[in-house]
Amino acid sequence: MRFALVRLSLAMFAIASQAVAGPFDIANRKPESAFVVASTTTDASALPPAALPPMHLREQSVVASLSADQLRQLGKIGSSKRMPLPADAAEYLTLRVSAGETSRIVRILRTPTGEFLVPLDDAKAKFAQVVIDDALTPLLIDLSAFAGSTTKLADDPKPGEVKRLTADALRASPITLDAGNLKARFTYGGAPLEPTTRKIADEAVFVRLPKKFDPRLAHGLLVYVHPGPTSCIHAEMHAVLDELNMIAVAPDNVPNDRHRVDRMQLTLDAIATACNRYIIDPDRIHVTGVSGGGKIATHTWAAAPDIIDGVIAIVGVGSYENMRRDDGKYWRGDFSKPLGVAMKNLKAGRLVAITGDEDGNQDYIRKALAIMKGDGITTKLDDYPDMPHEMATSERFALALKWVDEPARVRREAAESKASEEFDAIKAAIPGSADAIDIDTRHNLQSRLEAVMAAAPFSEPAWQAADVWRRLQPVSLPHSDAAKPK
Repeated sequence: MRFALVRLSLAMFAIASQAVAGPFDIANRKPESAFVVASTTTDASALPPAALPPMHLREQSVVASLSADQLRQLGKIGSSKRMPLPADAAEYLTLRVSAGETSRIVRILRTPTGEFLVPLDDAKAKFAQVVIDDALTPLLIDLSAFAGSTTKLADDPKPGEVKRLTADALRASPITLDAGNLKARFTYGGAPLEPTTRKIADEAVFVRLPKKFDPRLAHGLLVYVHPGPTSCIHAEMHAVLDELNMIAVAPDNVPNDRHRVDRMQLTLDAIATACNRYIIDPDRIHVTGVSGGGKIATHTWAAAPDIIDGVIAIVGVGSYENMRRDDGKYWRGDFSKPLGVAMKNLKAGRLVAITGDEDGNQDYIRKALAIMKGDGITTKLDDYPDMPHEMATSERFALALKWVDEPARVRREAAESKASEEFDAIKAAIPGSADAIDIDTRHNLQSRLEAVMAAAPFSEPAWQAADVWRRLQPVSLPHSDAAKPK
C-alpha cells in the first residue's frame, strides 16, 4: 500500500498562507513545483531544481519532489476557515512551493485534535488557515513512501536490539480516527464509536531494527499490537525479521481494556513514526497481534487498507459479520463490513490467522476467515493441533509472516534484480572518462540511470546508479557520505 508518508505530505501542502487565494498559491498563482523539505530553516531560494533524481534531492535536505499529478491535487486543496494559531500546534511538514521565479516555505502544523494548519504570512497576526483534510490526507499518505532518514539517527536502537522511544520520537498518523474518519473508514452506517482521545505526548513505541540494518535501503515494516499494558517485540519474531530485513515497531500501553479506537490510532501512529524515521517500502507494511491484539490488527487493517498491506492475527481476529455459534447463539460482528475502495484494497492484501485445538478462539477464527474468504479476501488459516492461546512459535510465526509478505517481497526482489542487470549494462557502456562523452550520450545514460533508480528506489543498484549519475554531471553535485554505496 502506499507508509508509507508521501501521500500525506502532499495533502499537507494544501495549507498555505494568508496573502494568497489557496493555502499553497504563490502571488495568486498555483504552485508549479513543490518539495517536501527537511527543515523549517531551509532557504526557499537555495534548493536544487525539481528535475534532479529523488535520491540526489534527499542528499540536499529534500525529502520528496511532487509529481505533476500531485501538484494538481495540491493546487485544488483549500481551507475551511481561519483561526488563532494554537500554542500547542506542532510542526508536521515543511514545503517549498514555487511558481515562476518566486518560491516560499510553507509550514504545515498539526493540532493535538488532528487539524492541519498553515500559519498566515503575517507573523504578527498569529492566525492560521485550517486545511481541508479530506483532500490533504491522501496526498500525505503518498508522500510518506520512502520518506525517512538515509542516515542513522542518534536515538536508534542498536540493530538486533529493542528500544523504547518516547514522545519526542513519535509522529502522529495523517489519519486521525475522529468521528468523521471513523464513519468514513470503519463504521460506515453502523453504530458510532467514541473517537480517539490519545495524546501523542503521553505515548511511546518500541522499535527493533534488523541486524543488517542499512539506513540507505528500503525495509519492510511489521507493527505488533500487544494485549497487555506493557508492550514488547516478541523474541519469536526476531529471526524472521532479520531474514526478511524488516523493521518492527510496537505501540506501548495498548492493553485489551483500553478504548479500541485509541489502540487502532496508536497502531497508525506507530506506522507514521516508522515511515518518518526510516526508508519504508509502502507495499510491505503489515500488522500483527496476539489475542485481543490480533483483533485490533484486523480492525486497523480494515480502517486503513490504503496504508496496511497484510495481517498476521495470532489466536484472535476481528469479524465484520454476525456468526452463528454451535450452541445456536451468535457472535456479533465487531465492525462494519468494508465498502467500495476499502474492500478492493483489502482484497489486494492478505490475512493469515494462527490458531489451534487448544485455543478457545479457534471456532470464532475459523468462521471469521471463512466469511472473509467468501467475500474474496485472500486468507490463510494456520490451524495446529497443539496450539494454545498464546504467541506462536518462531517457526510458525515465520511461515505466517513470509506468506503475508510474499507478493510485495517477490515484486521487490524482481525489481532489484532487473535494476542490477540494467545498471551493469549501463556501466559497461560508459567510457573510462566521463569528459569524453558527448552531451546527447550523457543525457541518454542519465535517463537510463534514472529509470534504474525509479524501478527499485533505495536499493543497492539504485544507489550505485545515483553515484554514476552524479559523475556524469558536467558540474558535480554536493553529496553526503551516506549517499555513497558501500
